Amino acid sequence: MDECNSKIVLSEAYSERLSDDEIAEMMAEAAMVDLLFQSGRISTLYLTGLAAAADASSEWQPEPAASAA
Repeated sequence: MDECNSKIVLSEAYSERLSDDEIAEMMAEAAMVDLLFQSGRISTLYLTGLAAAADASSEWQPEPAASAA
């Protein structure tokens, strides 16, 4: 029960920083994402692949330039 109460407090603290319009926009976006999952248009495999690509992109280092001799 304590865990639930702490989540409620955090939720209330977070909502105080956002306007009602921002909260409504976030809820609408979450509903659209949920609809994509429910319809089968996206899956967790897609998100896993997207996360892996983002990780690979963030770790990419350019190759050293060859010296012009």
